[in-house]
Amino acid sequence: MIWHKDIGTAPDNDFKRKHQVIFRYTRSKYPKFNQIKDPVFNEDRYDQIDENGRKFFIRGDTGKKCYADEGVPADDVWSYLRDDRLRELNSMSNERIGFDTQKPVYLLERIIKASSNENDLIADFFIGSGTTVAVAEKLNRRWLGCELGKVGIQVARGRMVEMKSK
Repeated sequence: MIWHKDIGTAPDNDFKRKHQVIFRYTRSKYPKFNQIKDPVFNEDRYDQIDENGRKFFIRGDTGKKCYADEGVPADDVWSYLRDDRLRELNSMSNERIGFDTQKPVYLLERIIKASSNENDLIADFFIGSGTTVAVAEKLNRRWLGCELGKVGIQVARGRMVEMKSK
């Protein structure tokens, strides 16, 4: 997946880097995939309204009604331009813990919901501040987290202890 961020670094000798490639790995030949939906970006195509006031269009190939409020299947490029919750965490964000590669909770919620079910095991081998394992815990997944840095371990552990106390 590509996470298109709103903030990026601008090296002198290359294009501004405003995205990260996010890899997901699975042991299974047939990985789990739970379809997630994005909001409809442009409703011009939804030119009919049903008896309940819902906008829709009819697919030409199937004749199926497609409703604007049901969203569209997410693609593999997730952008802050379509969903403000996918913005990179700036220095003023309440979520910000102080790790350079920290991801927004919402981004990790989407990834975990799309690729696992409750009680599945989520592994993150570079947990940093612990966002992945915190989200996995919140979504009722089992989790495994590894980190070499002592500060990261302390921050992630503190975060998990705080979650358990709520």
